[in-house]
Amino acid sequence: MNEAVQSSIMDHSENKDGSKPVTADIAGAATRFVEQEYGGGTVAIFLIGAAGDQAPIFQGNRYVQNRNGSTSRVDIHEAGLTLVDLIGERLGSETLQVSEGIKATAAPAIQVWRRTLKVPSQAGSKGLPTEPVMSYICQSRPQIEVPVVLMRIGDIVLVGLQAELAANAGAQLKANSPFPHTIVVTMVDGGAKYMPDAKSYERFTYEARNSRYARGAAELTASDIDGLLQGDEAVSGGSVGAGFGWRRRLPTASRSAV
Repeated sequence: MNEAVQSSIMDHSENKDGSKPVTADIAGAATRFVEQEYGGGTVAIFLIGAAGDQAPIFQGNRYVQNRNGSTSRVDIHEAGLTLVDLIGERLGSETLQVSEGIKATAAPAIQVWRRTLKVPSQAGSKGLPTEPVMSYICQSRPQIEVPVVLMRIGDIVLVGLQAELAANAGAQLKANSPFPHTIVVTMVDGGAKYMPDAKSYERFTYEARNSRYARGAAELTASDIDGLLQGDEAVSGGSVGAGFGWRRRLPTASRSAV
């Protein structure tokens, strides 16, 4: 399962007695639903997509806007676990519908390849306010490395990043990929926090102000990865296309979402 949403329905939530609830949140509820439906020892895997700026539609502990313009948080405590089950069931049901429409083919070879990109960075800040601000000064820093893991399974390609990529950048990557099924997976081989889209810096969002990556890094990363998938880069004495059989171009009309 590949969903561009954070497993954070119960983030910051407490039980009524002040203790902390223990939950696998959306990922656990969705995979559990699928495993129970199929039975027979089925194991479902949840891969977090480009969810750097995508919180669940409902959360047990949420911000509210007060009449005087201030913000505060409201916690529904244990009742939030019901939201976990309901949203997990919705994602699980959608997964079952998609799964039932998949037709198996001959087992393809699995190929894995690693690459390091470089993007502009900015000074990280700690203790920044979480509420909206009207201005923010970005302090530029030298380029930093972005590890990328590519896995190909037939006409499916998985793109793995440590950073929590913004949804817009993930959509850009998928739209320009030559593969009909491109799956973006974040927090792979560790975490590197937010990699927001360019508009987030214009809006001074919390993600942009707390990111180690400078404006444009997300779009540059998506573009560079698409270049790798097109097979125009050289690696280990040969081209990516030659090494992985990726030079074949797939017509735009054949692309579909997974």
